[in-house]
Amino acid sequence: MQTKSGLRFSTLCGWSRFVHRHRLEPLPNRWLPQAWRACSGAAATALGLAAALMMPATSASALQRSPAARTVLKSPDRTLAQKFSLIQGARELADGRLIVSDFIEERVAVIDFANGGVSDRTRIGAGPDEFRLPGALRFFRGDSTLLVDMGNNRLDVLDQDGRIRRSLTPPSPGAAYPAGADAQGRIYFSIPAWTVRRRAAGDSVELAIWDPATDSVWTFAMIHGSTPAPQPSGPQDGPRLPMVVFAAQDAWAVGPDGRVAIVSGADYSVRWLAGGRIVAAGSPIATRRERVTAEDRTACVREFALSSPVGGRGPDGGLGHATAEMNSPAEIERMVRRTTFAETLPFFRAGDARVDPSGRLWVGTMTPVGEPRRYDVFDREARRIATIELEAGRRVLAIGARYVYTVVADDDGLETIERHPMPALPGT
Repeated sequence: MQTKSGLRFSTLCGWSRFVHRHRLEPLPNRWLPQAWRACSGAAATALGLAAALMMPATSASALQRSPAARTVLKSPDRTLAQKFSLIQGARELADGRLIVSDFIEERVAVIDFANGGVSDRTRIGAGPDEFRLPGALRFFRGDSTLLVDMGNNRLDVLDQDGRIRRSLTPPSPGAAYPAGADAQGRIYFSIPAWTVRRRAAGDSVELAIWDPATDSVWTFAMIHGSTPAPQPSGPQDGPRLPMVVFAAQDAWAVGPDGRVAIVSGADYSVRWLAGGRIVAAGSPIATRRERVTAEDRTACVREFALSSPVGGRGPDGGLGHATAEMNSPAEIERMVRRTTFAETLPFFRAGDARVDPSGRLWVGTMTPVGEPRRYDVFDREARRIATIELEAGRRVLAIGARYVYTVVADDDGLETIERHPMPALPGT
């Protein structure tokens, strides 16, 4: 395998030498970071020395203070009758059908909103056409889809009918949880700090690209990642979240054309990269940060516990679901007490940024528990052009060419998928 850096190039042959270069080591916690997006926030973006030198400093007078046009998504044109338990991933296919993954039910299904039909593609196991603990669904070349197969620590390639055609073995732990892929089939991921013995300055993490066709990996940028929680003194009395929850960190997303959007949590500004170079940079957005409440802390830990795989709970001691006891109100409250939280909410949810098929960036802003979620939309010049507000209790599940898909949970926690026509956005 060949790896190369955005500022220097080197050839390393074999997985063992890749491990040595990045000094990878096992996750020191039984909770995997799949659900860190539940509580993650935003901070200063470090794009690498060459890219950073290209950008002038932004003065306070350049802040975007005028509010963007706000649209409230109401009255979906379709509501699916069948419910799900915990949807982890969704992607619109070229023919308008929607493929979804359910983490709790260990289920992959293809939905046809034209007739309300739901076709299951579930085959649980470790075989060549099976999966366990399905996670995110990502665009892949053609009309294929990448399924994050958490239980088998691999990426499954699904065809346009949602069936597994082959599987990819990630070259590093971070590649098993990709942010996305481009039309050439290159996979974009971050190298988690917990896999690197020699940490970068501050809380920085590298962004990398893996080309399965050539088995090459290279880094192209650096961002501000999550802040590790301080190590407690004395014996531990149970699990805790391994990061400072709601601490500032950057968000990023990739489009099918390979353009990468990086959102800075320090000033809430957007930069677009292409070929490792900044091609557009927006001004910071003036946004007030709310104080973290007890409800915010509890909701975050509950979502993390529910949607994170746990070591030793699956077949042969592998990954599995958390037990009912782990998700009990008493255990959630104990985890809250053990976990370190920032004092204020970040500008946005670092795990809730995505590029739509038209190349626009959608960023889920952070709102206190009980308030409707909002998404800021940025154009290809890194300018905020709109704010989309959802009805209470909803979150964006997927964004297609013509529709926005949302999900809402009932009192029993069962989730319903709704389809909304894409709202009219400036410049479209």
